[in-house]
Amino acid sequence: YHSIIHAIMFQLGFRVLSEKATSIGRLDMLVELEKYVYIFEFKYSKTGDKLSSEAVSQIKERRYALSYCKSKRKVIAVGVTLGGDMKNAFDWHKEVLN
Repeated sequence: YHSIIHAIMFQLGFRVLSEKATSIGRLDMLVELEKYVYIFEFKYSKTGDKLSSEAVSQIKERRYALSYCKSKRKVIAVGVTLGGDMKNAFDWHKEVLN
């Protein structure tokens, strides 16, 4: 799923980085636009549990947005739950961080 979403974002012309290392971990995907920075965290669920809120919490706890919060761009954390019976993205949650 992750590589497909990365390829789609890249084909749309966005600046996309996957598995960007930070001092605490690696964020799944970073998408930079002129006015926005999106930080994505993907969670996989076989059982259909909605994990997108936990993904956003992980972004905040591990301070993935730290180097972007002082910029003039809005920083948005996006948690996405993938998988389940439908084998697709079935839940997402976003939160503005600055």
